[in-house]
Amino acid sequence: MPRPPSSSFLPRLVLLASLGVVVLGCAAKAESMVRTRAASDFSCPAEEIETTELTSSINIFEYTATGCERTNQYQAKCGRYFVLCDVSSFSEIDQRNAQNDAYMRRTAGCKSNSECVDKHGSGYECHDYVCTKD
Repeated sequence: MPRPPSSSFLPRLVLLASLGVVVLGCAAKAESMVRTRAASDFSCPAEEIETTELTSSINIFEYTATGCERTNQYQAKCGRYFVLCDVSSFSEIDQRNAQNDAYMRRTAGCKSNSECVDKHGSGYECHDYVCTKD
């Protein structure tokens, strides 16, 4: 005779189903925010913006938005509990990354392998602005 599911199985199932609903809800919210952002960037009615999902994870969603003869790619990053989402274009993300990279080069411990060798001796290399033993 089959054993009935344990009493802890049902709460886990409900929790898992709830998490799925939250993630789907966030994806819809993220897509809506991308559509609104693209409409603003393109000076185009939101109804004319089409979105295509590129990738998604728990709280990061990437889309291509097309409308009024323009196309751009966006990333929607949602915070805890998916209450707030921040939408950035890929070019904005690239620009921020370049600024962060330049800052790290100016302020971090090393900028080149020769600096690491000078400070620590042979066998050290500069990786992501940190001297590491190779």
